[in-house]
Amino acid sequence: MSDLGAQRDNPYVGLRPFFFEDSGYFFGRDQQTAQLLETLHKERFLAVVGSSGCGKSSLVRAGLIPMLLGGFLTQERLQWAIARMKPGDAPAANLASALADVQKEGATQDDAAAIEEVIREEHAAGVASLLERYLGTDKNVLILVDQFEEIFAFRKSGGDDNTVLGKAKWKERARRRAEAAEFVDLLLRLSERRDLPIYIVLTMRTDFLGDCDVFYGLPEAMNRGRYLVPRLTRQQLREAIHGPVLLKREKIAPRLLDRLLNELGDRSDRLPVLQHALLRTWDTWSADGGVGPLDIVHFDKAGGLDGALSQDAKGALEGLDRALTERIFKCLTDTDTNERRVRRPARISELMAVCETDRAEVERIVTRFNEDNRNFLFTSPDGNPDDPRVDMAHESLIRQWDDLRGWVDEERMSRDQFLELVERGRGARALLQDPDLQIALDWFELSKPTRDWARRYERQEDDFDVALAYLNESKEEAEAEAKRERELAEKEKRLALEERERLKKESERRRKRAVLSGLLAVVFGAIAIAALVLSWRLNEAREEIVAGQVSLSTSENLLSAWADAEKSDREFMDLYGDIPDSIDVKRSSVWLQRMSLLQGWHGLVDSVATFETLEVSVPEKISQWQRLLSDRTPRTGPDTDQIIATAARKVDSLQQILDDSFAIWEGSLIASAPVRNSCPGRAPSENNVVAGEDICVWFEANVGGRGSGRVVWSQPGGADLTRTFTGLVGRSYSYGPGLIRASLSAGETEVRVLNERGNIVFRQVVSVAPGS
Repeated sequence: MSDLGAQRDNPYVGLRPFFFEDSGYFFGRDQQTAQLLETLHKERFLAVVGSSGCGKSSLVRAGLIPMLLGGFLTQERLQWAIARMKPGDAPAANLASALADVQKEGATQDDAAAIEEVIREEHAAGVASLLERYLGTDKNVLILVDQFEEIFAFRKSGGDDNTVLGKAKWKERARRRAEAAEFVDLLLRLSERRDLPIYIVLTMRTDFLGDCDVFYGLPEAMNRGRYLVPRLTRQQLREAIHGPVLLKREKIAPRLLDRLLNELGDRSDRLPVLQHALLRTWDTWSADGGVGPLDIVHFDKAGGLDGALSQDAKGALEGLDRALTERIFKCLTDTDTNERRVRRPARISELMAVCETDRAEVERIVTRFNEDNRNFLFTSPDGNPDDPRVDMAHESLIRQWDDLRGWVDEERMSRDQFLELVERGRGARALLQDPDLQIALDWFELSKPTRDWARRYERQEDDFDVALAYLNESKEEAEAEAKRERELAEKEKRLALEERERLKKESERRRKRAVLSGLLAVVFGAIAIAALVLSWRLNEAREEIVAGQVSLSTSENLLSAWADAEKSDREFMDLYGDIPDSIDVKRSSVWLQRMSLLQGWHGLVDSVATFETLEVSVPEKISQWQRLLSDRTPRTGPDTDQIIATAARKVDSLQQILDDSFAIWEGSLIASAPVRNSCPGRAPSENNVVAGEDICVWFEANVGGRGSGRVVWSQPGGADLTRTFTGLVGRSYSYGPGLIRASLSAGETEVRVLNERGNIVFRQVVSVAPGS
């Protein structure tokens, strides 16, 4: 964007600064302009500093320079040559280009290159000699270095003093620092030449005042010739708003003027935001016919102070490739060390490389955001006209356009992610693991960083390769680890299935042993009864045999009497008809004994499976056995001998279990809170257990003649409490209050009663409610 003005109907400049050609519309700054003239006349070095958006550039271009050209500074030399420049990315070349434009209308690149050589070889003396020949006796020269803070960005390119750089980056940083120092020194020396009418004016943001001490002599010069731009008063703002309208012989509604003054307040960026809102308000008023004063309806339709910039930017975005536009604006912005969103100029070639597009597309987007008085983006030669630099007109666009704010934040996170990968890769840090690995992979997939993109952030030439290698290595290791975990899981699953099958077989063996043990226990218990009946029958049979009255038919009748009631005589004869006619007494006695033992017990072989585990209380087992004894269903058959023989082997083990078992006569184990310092004699039937209280238990036990046992209380989250009791008298014993006393936490607590062999014969779970 050049300083050349253009005839226009709109009296407001919008987002761009005021230029010399706009000075007629520049209101509200007369007093400040006079103060600038006074300082410049006294020191010849003037630093105009202020916050972003305070109007520094406009004050110099549309306020100070017109006054100089009007002859308000000196009387001896009335003509002025104005050399305007920005440090940009080539401060020496840009100064040479500005001086060449002053010396010769239509200066070429060769003219600028010749002056740049003088700057580099002869420094201040050479430039002063060159200017002396040009100025003669009737001219003054003003060197305006706008946005002087760019010199600090140029000097720090590649990182700060603590940044570790590669060899090439280190050399480039050293070159830039030397050029920046020589450039500042040149300006200071030229301002000190009292024999020549050379004046230096800088505009700089106050954010960078603390950085000035990196240049020798600059803080001292700024202390002598610094002008801090004050905020406009309400009256000055009124002039800035109302003056341009009056100059166009139009009017602005008083209510709109008052609303503007009230809404501006102390907000940041108020001047550029105000100018753009007024620009679009005038356009809206013109589109509606341009009749009457500018009013609130036109202001609101244009978007107001809060929406005019964003609305205009969204309008420019329509019809463009949104993704490409987003990448371009991400290249033109940055986030500084204080987390502030700032501009970052970039050359056309860099935008083409990072965005992977051609020059025509880049220029089309830049033009769209510059046309129709938007002035959002502009280009400047900046030492290389063939590859101009693209910059943003003002950072208020970042703060006002919500889409752009989001893009800047996304770019900052992308930059931080890249630099973190570089740091971890160079520092031999541990490989990434989830969730950090997945975050990095998602970033890489979404952002698709390229080597050209990484160059703007890299500190060494191979940073991108280091980051990419580290990420790939982390991914490969994670995939290998996942594969190992899958293989281990499959192995554990296979082993679990094998263990489950083994346990199933073992359980089946235990079930069969338990079935036989239960059967033999019951059979053994019934032997006494069966023996009495059998003895009576044998005596009767013996008497019949001795008397010679026993025959086969009599034996068959006797056997039928003990056979299953559901089987017919015919079925019995089919099974046992092969018994010899000459059966003797001994054989008949043995047969009858076996038949008696079988009556009612064969069914227990299947039913006793319910006794497989010992965690069922003994009283429950006894009641099951009693039910089975009361509902006997005797059977006979060819497998009778085999069943009895198998059952006999388990009699002893089942009897041992019966002998060792306890019985809980009261039916439950009771827990309750203690009374005073002891446990109650008998607790209520309902368990009211609260966390933190002392708990007591009470029960009565029958041990079948045995004399010892244990009660175990498992606390939630704590160690087990165990109480052993011995010396039981008779077949029942009441173990009263205070058996176990403990303070429990909320949850479930379990009480188990074990016999002296360690078998569980009773178990109860007590729920402990949370305390108040």
